[in-house]
Amino acid sequence: MHLKNKKFLWRGGIYAAGLMILSIGITLSTKTGLGVSTVTSIPYAISRAFDLNFSVMTFLIYAFFVAIQFLLKGKNRRWLDLLQLPVSIAFSAFLQWFGTLIPLQFDALWQNLIMMVFAIVFTGVGISMMVNMELVPNPPDGLTQAISIAIKKDMGFAKNVLDLGCVAVALAVDLLFSKALVSVGIGTILSMIFIGRVVAVFGRRFKEPMRKLAGIEQAA
Repeated sequence: MHLKNKKFLWRGGIYAAGLMILSIGITLSTKTGLGVSTVTSIPYAISRAFDLNFSVMTFLIYAFFVAIQFLLKGKNRRWLDLLQLPVSIAFSAFLQWFGTLIPLQFDALWQNLIMMVFAIVFTGVGISMMVNMELVPNPPDGLTQAISIAIKKDMGFAKNVLDLGCVAVALAVDLLFSKALVSVGIGTILSMIFIGRVVAVFGRRFKEPMRKLAGIEQAA
């Protein structure tokens, strides 16, 4: 096999593995009952409030994120951004699959906290693997970048804006329709604090080896 093709296969394989690992992380977080990560809080809140399929709602909200990106980017929009839609379909399918495949459900708080730790680790590792392959971003990551450009602030600040917006909408849905906090909780707070740390730590250890396998040129 030609070396270039082999490198691309590694790149696509690492990206796909990252998407699957991210899906496992999100699935685990939904099973803790302690609140989910910020970017999935809206579809989770809606699915719980109206007894809808979580994976389908995730796709619909992510499609909405892509639409917002197009509005924010204006003349700088790219049709390649629409590739985020098939990524969202694959992500939603993995959520559905792992939701059925992983039957874990604990009653004790300490057990759910341990499961939340695994959820955070899997989520951070999955995000890091996908981002470092520089292919199609997940819609929340693409929207973060679009917000950053639109408000002329760094990605960290834009991520905070998106996180707060998602939590605010999820809280409103919880309180108005479920009459209880079902999507936002201590798990959401832990995710906001530690997922970024996992991404950073995993990236420091594995970014260079992954990118070498994928044939991605290293920054100077």
